[in-house]
Parts: sequence; C-alpha cells; structure tokens
Amino acid sequence: MTLPDWYPSARDTTPAVLTISEAAAIGDILRMAEQCSKVARLDDSLPVHVTYGTARMVGTATGCASPQGTDVRDMHLRVTTQHGLEVFWPVRDLIPQIIVNTFVTYDW
Repeated sequence: MTLPDWYPSARDTTPAVLTISEAAAIGDILRMAEQCSKVARLDDSLPVHVTYGTARMVGTATGCASPQGTDVRDMHLRVTTQHGLEVFWPVRDLIPQIIVNTFVTYDW
C-alpha cells in the first residue's frame, strides 16, 4: 500500500529544531488567526514600512486549508489589509518577526 504524501510516515519525519521562543511565536500566529486579531507588520522594503490588517486563517498560499500533516511553518497566514487586499504571509517568515516584535497585534 502506498501512502499519500501528506501522511506523516510517507515523508521525511526528521523534525527541524524548534526553540521555545519559536514554538511560542507559532502559538501567537495561530491565536491571531483564530481570534481574527488586528495585526501590524513592519517591512522596510515597502514605501510605507508598516502593513495593517486583520488576521483571518492559516492555510495554503492561495487561502485554502492545508492538507493534514502539513508543518505549520510551511503554511501561510491570510491577512486582509486595511485597504481590503488579501495577502498571504509565510508563517516561517513571521516567526522571527514575532520574536523581535516587528509583527504584532494591536487595537486600532
């Protein structure tokens, strides 16, 4: 019997090292999505430098639910910006930003 790729034993199950602060950051990202939190993300590459929006869900880069067994670090956070655009930010990129407070929740 051949198992589907998403089944955990069918892929490399060697876990990547995850620190306590990274695990806490992942928890924060999932909580933001669950509570539809208002978020702000600092990005020096943008002309405005800060993107404001509302966290919606964690899933694929196209807004779909991720297959069972997908590493949360390979998922994307769907955010509706204050201008109404849907953006999909990689969770892997948000983890270090939460740790250094360049991706935060706030009340606006």
